[in-house]
Amino acid sequence: MAGLDVTEAAFAGVRLLIKRPLAALVWALIYAVFFAVFGALFGGAAYGLIGTLSAAAKTHAPPQLVAAVLAAIGGVFGLYLLFMGCLLVVGSIVSCAVIRAVLEPGAGGMASLRLGRRELRMMLLSFCKGVLMFVIATVLAIPAGIIVALISFGAGMSMAQSIAIRVVEQVVVNGAAFYFYLRFSMAAPMTFDEGRFRLFESWTQTKGRVWRLFLIGLLVGLMAAGLYLVIGLVAVAAGWAMWRDLTGGADPRIFFRRPPAVWLTSLTPLIALGATASMILMTLLTPIVAAPWAKAYRQLKPDDDIASTFA
Repeated sequence: MAGLDVTEAAFAGVRLLIKRPLAALVWALIYAVFFAVFGALFGGAAYGLIGTLSAAAKTHAPPQLVAAVLAAIGGVFGLYLLFMGCLLVVGSIVSCAVIRAVLEPGAGGMASLRLGRRELRMMLLSFCKGVLMFVIATVLAIPAGIIVALISFGAGMSMAQSIAIRVVEQVVVNGAAFYFYLRFSMAAPMTFDEGRFRLFESWTQTKGRVWRLFLIGLLVGLMAAGLYLVIGLVAVAAGWAMWRDLTGGADPRIFFRRPPAVWLTSLTPLIALGATASMILMTLLTPIVAAPWAKAYRQLKPDDDIASTFA
């Protein structure tokens, strides 16, 4: 099995972004349209929920109020399930496109996008992996939380000491969860490349290479955090200046007392600024975060030509 070049893998997304910027823009647009649609749906649902609860509360009839609350929550929960299902589909399609761009750079098509068996297998894998990671996180968090609670209350710790031990708990639990994430990090590119469902096979492939995978994840995380910080600070600074120009320095409480349609119209430039900053982030982060694991898989995979020669 070939070696794992940390630097080459970690910066695979940057190289892909430079090589195929339009593809990265298309991937970001797909996510932007998806979140915009569901943002509007959730906004409408929230507005309807508030109206329903307000009308039910005026009746001063607890049974009707409870029924209205349950019905409204049920509708929002159904919308949430639809959101998660569609996110699974969209995320799997984009993930396959990024992996295809790394593993099969000669493949044609718009932004390496497809909708076929590979994408369907990726949807199944993403669902199973998500459930598995949720179970692992729960198994790690519950006993850790119980132990910390017993220590905190039993030892009569001060507030500062309790906070400190809970911080340590979170570091340990999140670190353990990240270890499992790294062990299953090859599942997606392996499933894509081999054309079969692969999950626990990733555990075998990453054996003895967790430290290098951790360094890849660390570099990717630092790049992502840096982009968030820089773009976020620029957006906040520009947004604050724009806010003062749009509102004339008015008290926010007075500004938002106006009808929503009025202040939403006034804030259109500010909303456009936020949308633009989000698009830039998504364009940069999609390949930067996803491509390194496909590149690492390519490095770890045995050479097919050599394997076939000695078959």
